[in-house]
Amino acid sequence: KGGWSGDSVNKFTMEGRTPKENAVFDHIKKLANFRKSSTALQSGKLMQFVPEDGIYVYFRYDKKQTVMCIMNSGTTAKEIDPNRFAERIGNSAAGVNIPTGEKYDLHNKLLIQPMSMLVLELQSN
Repeated sequence: KGGWSGDSVNKFTMEGRTPKENAVFDHIKKLANFRKSSTALQSGKLMQFVPEDGIYVYFRYDKKQTVMCIMNSGTTAKEIDPNRFAERIGNSAAGVNIPTGEKYDLHNKLLIQPMSMLVLELQSN
């Protein structure tokens, strides 16, 4: 049930969704809208790094843009050292979390929450 004729709720509207459902909807909407204008995601190259301790990191990149995706499939938060990915990070000093706008300093270790994914657009110095 969720928005079809005869359903008691309409999940296609903000009012029909729970606060948690709206948070997920907004998160996916921000990522989808970013993808529409991201040359790296649309037609860029892919570079993957060997997963380590439940952490999988890959990059999509082109001459204009680099996007770093970090997934933690584990049940505990993990720290990663961005230096491990220096080959693709290059001279980027920071990464901006696409859905939240939060800025991450790539000179410091990053804390990745359990069962989560972090999508960063890298910024040059």
